[in-house]
Amino acid sequence: MAAPSFWRLFAWFFLATVVPYGVGMVAFCLILSGNLKLGLLLGGGGALVFACLVATILAGLNRRALQGLPFKSDDNPLSVHQRRTVELKVSPSEAFELCTSSLKCLGRAEVTVSDQKKGLLEAVTATSGRGGFGQSVSFEVCQVGENHTRVTVHSRLRRKIH
Repeated sequence: MAAPSFWRLFAWFFLATVVPYGVGMVAFCLILSGNLKLGLLLGGGGALVFACLVATILAGLNRRALQGLPFKSDDNPLSVHQRRTVELKVSPSEAFELCTSSLKCLGRAEVTVSDQKKGLLEAVTATSGRGGFGQSVSFEVCQVGENHTRVTVHSRLRRKIH
């Protein structure tokens, strides 16, 4: 699934903003004015202007952040399930060691599967106390030529099991 377009994000942010803010503004203006038409006009109009402003800013910031990513991908960079494939000019054993050492960057990662012959390495990170999510990361290492290795990295959120 590709990353959402600017207009799709704009529509989502607009609806997420205009509905709650609009209801509140209409109620507030209705109470102040005592007139239904005036309350709808002022509250609804204010909510539309506010929602357009917020949606434009948020969708623009999102677009700018995605442009700064160091990779181009058809995958959705906002997805909780990521998959990337890289090719390295090293032997499979060196690539496997690089994958193992890269787990240190994730903090408290616990290796659950480590099979260098099959080229499979799986690990999970500790769950956070607030969100209850950790990360599940797997590496698939396969040789594609002499001193040429393909590594596929899968990353996804996992639920806390307690």
